[in-house]
Amino acid sequence: MLHVLALAVLVRFPGIDGASPVHPVSSRASIAVPADVARETWALLFSDSTYDYEIVAVRAGRHLPVARGGPAPIEPIALPPWVHNGDRLEISATFAPAFGDRLGVRFAPLASLRDQRADRIVLALFAGFFFAMTLVNVMGWFTSRSSASAWYCGLSSAMAFTLIYLLGWLRPLYGGVPPIHQLLHTVGIGAFLVCVAGFGMTLLDGFRRDRVLSIAVIAVCAFNLVLLAGEDVFGSGWPLYTLDEVALDSFLAAMALLGARAFIRGDRTVAGLYLIAFLGPFAGIPLNDLTKHNIIGQYWVTYSFEAGVAWEASFFAYAVALRNRSLRSERDRLDRLAHLDQLTGVANRRTFDERLAAAWTAASQHSGTLALAMVDIDRFKSLNDERGHRYGDEVLRTVAAACAGVSSREGDCFARYGGEEFAAILVGTDFEGGSAVAERMRRAVEETALATVSIGLVATVPNPAYDAGALVSAADAALYRAKAAGRNCVVAETLTI
Repeated sequence: MLHVLALAVLVRFPGIDGASPVHPVSSRASIAVPADVARETWALLFSDSTYDYEIVAVRAGRHLPVARGGPAPIEPIALPPWVHNGDRLEISATFAPAFGDRLGVRFAPLASLRDQRADRIVLALFAGFFFAMTLVNVMGWFTSRSSASAWYCGLSSAMAFTLIYLLGWLRPLYGGVPPIHQLLHTVGIGAFLVCVAGFGMTLLDGFRRDRVLSIAVIAVCAFNLVLLAGEDVFGSGWPLYTLDEVALDSFLAAMALLGARAFIRGDRTVAGLYLIAFLGPFAGIPLNDLTKHNIIGQYWVTYSFEAGVAWEASFFAYAVALRNRSLRSERDRLDRLAHLDQLTGVANRRTFDERLAAAWTAASQHSGTLALAMVDIDRFKSLNDERGHRYGDEVLRTVAAACAGVSSREGDCFARYGGEEFAAILVGTDFEGGSAVAERMRRAVEETALATVSIGLVATVPNPAYDAGALVSAADAALYRAKAAGRNCVVAETLTI
């Protein structure tokens, strides 16, 4: 309803100030000073794009300088006490003609113009909010490397940049000179729209799941950028101003539709937060337009745009945090799966190689002890041939669980080495301790009554001059001796290198 009312107002009153030319204008104005100047109750406030200004008081044929400079100050210029009633002020300046061919200057009581300070404080608070959200999500991006976090950093920093521009803090860089003045606003808002589009499609995986709608979002966003540049160059009264508002509403609707379709697909939590976020701009933009056209008389409502975007950014931040947490959980799950043997659930060969290399290096640096047990299921091929592969798989799982339950200390690793062969890395374990662990593993498997195992164990104090391959070779040799000794036994020895 708000959007319908706002569009009706724009059709009836398409611009605030009338159509404006592109190029800056140099102009002069002569203004009679109102009453009460002696008590410094009056002041002048120039438009944002005014530069090369000069104010001269004319009294009894004399021209008395009041103020002059390059970029006009953001704060009101208070008239000095010696400017009296009836004096005239000759004002000249170059400006972006947002007021047609009239000089962009307001002449009002100083107290009323000081209300600008409250406005600037509010804008500064919003700018600080968006800057803080940018910093938080930059840190989040470093931990998650999420594309949604990167787009969020873009949209929050673009809005912070736009608010800093509106506060006039960038004026020393460009001197208020058009068309740079208009271009910075186009860049800030344009970057925000692009990042919102990128954020939505990345967060909801729209380009993969909803390609047609995503292409439509990109097209509407590009159309908005063209209209935005035209509005900033030609002024708020340019002929396509109403179309600009319709295009912005279309962009918001397309982005909301992207979230609705994701919600229907089942991504309820993230898509729900995404849709709630868009309530902010959907309410804030028309309220802002109605206030600027004096349909709503409350000045504070002009902050509805910034408040709506802050609402949007807050829920966006929550949504991307949930998505990043989900991605981290999925990445951790896949990482765990990549290090586990899918059949038995114990560590796989890749994990074994990594853990053994790390344990060898640590023990060699600190002269610690390290033991390695190679475990092989006795007559496993015969079991497979006689009872079938499903039975063989059950034997593998049972043996793995029995042995892993014995070598369960922190730092130890029990892994499937290959086929029916397993390996146990026993950190900080000497010959006696390793032999005891290996014997407990043998008995644990025997008690299952499904199979027996032969174990070859070697304990050593690693030598930095060698690598872990020497320990594996020695443990393999011990395993072969256990097989030769009749199986279902442990052969343990010390490796000296």
